[in-house]
Amino acid sequence: MEGRRQRGAKAIRSSNSDPEDDRSESRVDRRNPLGKGPVFTSHEPYESHSTHIPTTEDKDMKNQSEIEAEDPSANANANANANANLNDNDCDDDQQLIIYPRKGKGKVNRQKLRPFLYRAALRGDWKDAEAVLSLDRSIASDKITNTGDTALHVAAASKKTAFVRKLVEYLNENELALPNKHGNTALCFAAISGIVEIAEVMCKKNKKLPIIQGSNGMTPLRLAAMLGKRKMVKYLYQITPFQDLQAEERMEILVATIYAAMYDIALKMLKEDTSIVTYPAVKIGKALKVLARKPLSHHGKCQGQLWERLVRIIATVPYVPCFKDIYDSVEVRRQGRSLVERLWEEILRLPDSAISKLIFETGIFHDAAKIGNVEFLTMLTYAYPDLIKNVNSNGYSIFHVAVLNRQENVFNLIYHIGALKDLLVLNIDWKGNNILHLAGKLAPPIRVNIVSGAALQMQRELLWFKVGN
Repeated sequence: MEGRRQRGAKAIRSSNSDPEDDRSESRVDRRNPLGKGPVFTSHEPYESHSTHIPTTEDKDMKNQSEIEAEDPSANANANANANANLNDNDCDDDQQLIIYPRKGKGKVNRQKLRPFLYRAALRGDWKDAEAVLSLDRSIASDKITNTGDTALHVAAASKKTAFVRKLVEYLNENELALPNKHGNTALCFAAISGIVEIAEVMCKKNKKLPIIQGSNGMTPLRLAAMLGKRKMVKYLYQITPFQDLQAEERMEILVATIYAAMYDIALKMLKEDTSIVTYPAVKIGKALKVLARKPLSHHGKCQGQLWERLVRIIATVPYVPCFKDIYDSVEVRRQGRSLVERLWEEILRLPDSAISKLIFETGIFHDAAKIGNVEFLTMLTYAYPDLIKNVNSNGYSIFHVAVLNRQENVFNLIYHIGALKDLLVLNIDWKGNNILHLAGKLAPPIRVNIVSGAALQMQRELLWFKVGN
């Protein structure tokens, strides 16, 4: 009899339980019929997926709560799968029932879902993202960061190729082109990442993406070139209507490819877009200035030719990748020389006064002398000998710059200009220093350290002073 009284008391306490107890049960971990996913904590009651006989009280609870998962009643098989998963002993312990917060009946609290979508995109976890998107498909295009990035921006920047491929299926053409607060589309992020597969997925669905400019008016092609993403540049150049870009943007892309030593692509641009060479001379001079600072040969002219022949022979030997790398390096420099010749041809069409002004303003001649780019200097002076007399704002000729920076290969050119050398060495700078004074100055550390030991370094400095004298 006493046992019956205790069971009756328990039943009464259960029926009169406080609603707060129901809300606390919503925090209890349960198995997730949709698989692994983020757990959303809700203070609202929820409807359990476990099998039981419906009652009037159950119907009232259903009106007060919403479960953020696919509706099992929409598909007869969904209930069976859910119940099977709940009874599956092989499920991982960390699988939990996903309870998604809602603002009210039938309305998803998008603000609380966005952080979970962001983390899923950052990790490339499509299962978590799919669980969120199954509730509200439109959240795929929501801005989920303070800078206005969408999930596609985040996944592209994180190099999550598989995630991007599936997410693109949820977006239309206009949503693919959504910019963030800085004006960058997701393709801009893909261009920066250098993952061609990500760019292919986006551009296949929206072919206008390559010409949409991002921050500072930069196209994805220009961004990829600036960061030296060769494969991405080659792909984007193929699909970008280059002629539709503004003249300024085309020149900036050309300069960016030269700066990244993509000379083959730059030559292709010059060949296919002949209007580039009609740009103002200052723009072409900017491209030449970049080339002036790039070495165009491994050694001297004669040695370079022998070296290239040797490398071409060695590169034909199979299974020797190191030789192939050397050959590629030589080939890049050869393409660089072709690029210099092509651009210099356009400069030579200008009047002499315009050429002198361009050389003086850009400083390309003295930049080449400073780094010892003999090949560049030889190519320019061969076509325009008067350049040898050019001086910069400090009154330095290329030979003064060669002495100051200890570039012996450049200084040796002085023996090929005849009596003109006697006039050039007499030049003085704005401080009254002649070429001998420059030889007496301490060389830059990078040039001093090409020989080891203080004694050898001093001997080298004395030789420069004797040459200057």
